[in-house]
Amino acid sequence: MAGLTHQQLCKWLPGVNVEGEAAGEITGFAIDSREIEPGWLFFALRGARLSGVDFLEEVARRKGRSAFVPKEYSGPRFGLQLLRVDDVRSSLQELAKRYLEHLSVPVIAVSGSVGKTTTKDFLASLLGARYRVVASVGSQNTQLTVPLTLLRAKPPLDLFVLEMGMTAPGHLARLVDIAPPDMALLTAVELVHAEGFSSLEGIAQAKAELLSHPKTRLGIIPRSLTRWEAIGKAPHPQKLIFELDRASGGSDADYSLEGEGERLIFRLSGGERVESSWQIPGAHNRHNLLAAVACAHAMGVNGQEIADSIPSLKLPSQRLQPIDVRGIHVIDDAYNACEVSMCQALDVMPEPGEGGRRIALFGEMRELGGFS
Repeated sequence: MAGLTHQQLCKWLPGVNVEGEAAGEITGFAIDSREIEPGWLFFALRGARLSGVDFLEEVARRKGRSAFVPKEYSGPRFGLQLLRVDDVRSSLQELAKRYLEHLSVPVIAVSGSVGKTTTKDFLASLLGARYRVVASVGSQNTQLTVPLTLLRAKPPLDLFVLEMGMTAPGHLARLVDIAPPDMALLTAVELVHAEGFSSLEGIAQAKAELLSHPKTRLGIIPRSLTRWEAIGKAPHPQKLIFELDRASGGSDADYSLEGEGERLIFRLSGGERVESSWQIPGAHNRHNLLAAVACAHAMGVNGQEIADSIPSLKLPSQRLQPIDVRGIHVIDDAYNACEVSMCQALDVMPEPGEGGRRIALFGEMRELGGFS
């Protein structure tokens, strides 16, 4: 990241106590000491078992330049500049918030119980036809990794596409405070990461936090959304609705998708119809694609640009990923599976050849709490 110096950092975070010198610009940020490169700044966060200050020597060995540490840290500097603060986590979040304000770049936030990483990747690719986009890497959607995505962004850029996750009420509210979205896309509300909730209504209310910031001018949501009343009928913000296989005359959807197999027909807001080819299996991926198309179109990408980009879209790692092993066709759909996504994966399992079998290998589903 170009342009941010330690002097600017201290101006944005006036409560920092600085120990030691650090010349030059900060060239990168990390919360994992193993990622440190020369000139980077390290956030020494406190974990459940270990503390980041235990790895300051490794940061110095990798030629890191400085580190945020708790004020009470009393160990050696190892030649690093130490930036002492009351709370390292809050400092990371506040610094990211201030840097985004400095950049003044629009944000699109993507969340949902399932499909958010796939939808985010599809959306970033579609927007790339017109904009310089910085998107969350993989599923980096937490209170720590969203700020890192912001801080690591290098101008020039036109848009952020940020995946935002939650495991408890208030998580999305905190993320949209750090990175207020101009547009928010919600994929689904399901019993996923339900350990911190007592009902599906509670999950829906927490997901509605994605649309709660006054800066958010537009929400993109599915007509099939579970607990529609908690989100779809809220007066703010303005909403665009998408729906698979729109029934003629019977839907209020702004965006819909028709067609089978490899040929898809999109009806865009305003009535435009667009056709494109598509080889990725699964109705759930059609849903994710339509969500991304709706958002990209609302951001000004035209129908032809969307149609031209769709054939090159790819699924993220470990989503219906085919692997052939000694004559066995393996489909790796193992990323953080839940009941909804496992049923979807079973629906797209291909028929075996003559004399063949279909075998499903399941692991434990966690974070379901009382719904286990």
